[in-house]
Amino acid sequence: MLDIDAMMDDIRLQIERLQAELESLERLRESAQERGFYAPDGTHDLQGGAANGLFLSATPARPGGRRKELRDFLFKHGPMKASEIAKKSKIPRGTIDYLLAQADHFERLDDGTWKPKIYALMPPREEGEAQDS
Repeated sequence: MLDIDAMMDDIRLQIERLQAELESLERLRESAQERGFYAPDGTHDLQGGAANGLFLSATPARPGGRRKELRDFLFKHGPMKASEIAKKSKIPRGTIDYLLAQADHFERLDDGTWKPKIYALMPPREEGEAQDS
């Protein structure tokens, strides 16, 4: 025999979970709209977004961008683990992981912390230019 009360409880739990998910998605949509990634009229396709002005960044691109931001952060605060960088900086964790994987700019130390490579900051030398001693 079916336990109707148990089924009803399960249905209520599923409805609550879906309502919470819907609220979360609504907050994401509002956040995207505030940042210019979603138009109120619902036009938000990734292909045409830039062409019709929907994907305007809240902060203009900077030379060096996030890599420079991470490098400057590590110079200021010293070597630290990726999880610490994510907590203490304004750089998204995925971006941190992507940037730290760039072996020509960042170096992982034996204790698991990361530091910027000094030579990555130097402009390339012109051919025939003398090296400082």
